[in-house]
Amino acid sequence: MDKNFNFKQPFIVVGGLLEQDGKYLLVKESGGSDKGKWNIPAGILDMGESLVEGAAREIREETGLDFEATNILGIYAGHKVNGGTYVVKVIVVGESGNDQGKLHHDISETKWFSKDEILAMGPETLRTIDIKDMIHDYENDVCYPLDLIKRRIIK
Repeated sequence: MDKNFNFKQPFIVVGGLLEQDGKYLLVKESGGSDKGKWNIPAGILDMGESLVEGAAREIREETGLDFEATNILGIYAGHKVNGGTYVVKVIVVGESGNDQGKLHHDISETKWFSKDEILAMGPETLRTIDIKDMIHDYENDVCYPLDLIKRRIIK
């Protein structure tokens, strides 16, 4: 991560909720204050990247899977009390494909969990509780078309 990143400003996180046969793919954080906690594959949007491109990149880096977004699951915003950070998450759903192998150095493993297993996790195990909201939305067919996001190059 860029050492000049200012956590006193809101920042955008992009990622995906991957579901297969009723199970959801989570990644285990390998370092920092969230070491050992489970999360969806997600990370900070890179400069110049579209939201959907960024989500696919993060999923590929953190899971090793190819990914093609089909819909936007939602936009989730939250304020982290202990660090004062404000995060806006754009989460997509889609189709995962071939396993490309290597995981990002921030991820120690991936694992598929049932909805009930994830709902039973608390803040000591799950990086952010909004993952439960994402699963609820997904299971209730809440989603939006990708063209909801308009991307323009401003001159």
